[in-house]
Amino acid sequence: MPSPKASLSMICSRPAMSDYREFIDRIEKRADIRAIVEADAGVAAKRAQLHAAFESWWSAIRNDLADLPKSKQLMPLRRELLDSFEPAMLPVNCLDRYALMGAIAGWWDQIRYELRVIVENGFAELVDGWVETLRSALEDDDAEDDEDSDTKKTVKVTLEELLSHPFVRHRMADYVTELSAAQAEVDRIKAEKEAWDTGDGVDGAEDWLDGAEEGASLSKVLEKRRKELRAEMGDDDRRRKELVKTTPAGKPSKGSIDWMRAQGTDVREFVAELADLERRLAPLIDEADAIDAMLVPYEAIKEELKGARGRLRRLKAAFVERLTAARAELDDDACRELVLDIDRERLLDRLERARVRRVGALVADLERLWDKYRVSLKTIEKRRSDATTMLDGYLRELRYA
Repeated sequence: MPSPKASLSMICSRPAMSDYREFIDRIEKRADIRAIVEADAGVAAKRAQLHAAFESWWSAIRNDLADLPKSKQLMPLRRELLDSFEPAMLPVNCLDRYALMGAIAGWWDQIRYELRVIVENGFAELVDGWVETLRSALEDDDAEDDEDSDTKKTVKVTLEELLSHPFVRHRMADYVTELSAAQAEVDRIKAEKEAWDTGDGVDGAEDWLDGAEEGASLSKVLEKRRKELRAEMGDDDRRRKELVKTTPAGKPSKGSIDWMRAQGTDVREFVAELADLERRLAPLIDEADAIDAMLVPYEAIKEELKGARGRLRRLKAAFVERLTAARAELDDDACRELVLDIDRERLLDRLERARVRRVGALVADLERLWDKYRVSLKTIEKRRSDATTMLDGYLRELRYA
């Protein structure tokens, strides 16, 4: 990382012939400091030097890792890695020895059980273990949202955990893209459904939600009212249907007005009854029809969501097949290269996180300076001069001076 003086030069300027520093004009607020530090050429150069030193060290020890199935020298290799890492990385002066040793020790602890598998059975066996772990862990986390019992499962891991596995990221990138897109589509439709339920952009929603409990969903309110209407219409609607019922062939059913008329029965009483039923049912039917019409977009969203979830579920169901195909593409040499690439990536990631923390600490130090000294000496002197001038004016007005 840059020295303290170099760090100050990122955000401060110094007038000629002066030991006093001022914050540069580019800094208008505290948040600007982080952006300036992260974009600084010196910080970028240190990052490049750190990566170059790491690649040089990795090239030197890579073959020893690759030879583990033959050499079986796991603990001597551990000592070699730990002893060589700090001398190779410390001269860069980007991370201190504690950060470096923490990175290499944490990395070894992360992969030590995998290294034991490699020693005993080789790289291909480790890859097979990854594949089997992924195969057994894959479960469906949307089963409760769909009525298709043929695809229902229980959940053990989240989609994010599944896709973050290094084998999946390295060997199934296209599948990850497809799955992520399918998940994003489900999330988009769910958000649309939730927005509809709050009444956002729905005509007449306020009238229904005004009298409802706080946090009530529009769809639940409408469906509850529709159920109440059906209960209110119950007996009257059943009787009305009896009076006008027809057979599948279109002929009057027994007990209907037309059937009784055909039998020579005086139907005036039943016609009056039908008219009275229709009069009572009319406002209830109109309200139910209005609710049905209002729920049409919501039902369409539900159907779209069901379809999106189905596509996501089918894509997940294809995971094992795609996983098996990805494994089948690798021979023993490819397995070795894959494992070594993943282990290199893991250690480099630990180094990068340590570097980011170091940059964050530098930013925090500079932000503390900003908090203390953002008001410049010139500003303070000007304020003092203005205050003195104002005071002198008051004193003259009062004839004290």
